[in-house]
Amino acid sequence: MSAAALGNLVRITPLELSDLPPHPSIPQDVEDSNPPSSDSRLRTFVLAVLDEASIFLSSSTFSNTFTPLSTKPSSPSTAPVDLYKREVSSSEISSIRWSENQNVPRRAPAQRAGETWSARRSLHKNESSKTQEGSASWPEFVFGLKEQHSKHEQDFTPTIYDAHHILDWNEEIRKLYHHNTDSEAGMESETGTRYTDITMES
Repeated sequence: MSAAALGNLVRITPLELSDLPPHPSIPQDVEDSNPPSSDSRLRTFVLAVLDEASIFLSSSTFSNTFTPLSTKPSSPSTAPVDLYKREVSSSEISSIRWSENQNVPRRAPAQRAGETWSARRSLHKNESSKTQEGSASWPEFVFGLKEQHSKHEQDFTPTIYDAHHILDWNEEIRKLYHHNTDSEAGMESETGTRYTDITMES
């Protein structure tokens, strides 16, 4: 994946409050006399992040940029887990267009250090853990890896010792389904990709 293809949102550099869409809990800058609507900013932000993440972890990008490290067990699952790593150099980070021609402009970080990304991949039977120990049904995966991701991440990352829910935009996202021409099941981005079951939280 070329440096030019790296986006400005799916980065290890933390997002600032000013980068995030409006939320009742976040103070807003009132300098702009004609700001875009909250719905428009949220929709643009969510779809930009999802499009960027889809490219970053697409099959072709993953196979060309992530290096396999090892395979290890992951109890209580019976499926082995393949570990991968990707190094993004500081020169690649410096080449990112942080604000120019971006759907969601960001201020470039003062220190543009390189990034290390880790990934895990495993293959599981779609069978409930209630009937087959060491396996999981799809709804169980959704609960463990999506809905309760932060809490369960400590099972794989010992340096994470706690996680707290701060705020979310889930109610605002549900309203977007009703206020736009897209179906309630999801939203379509400029790339033509349709995303469903969208949630966003911190």
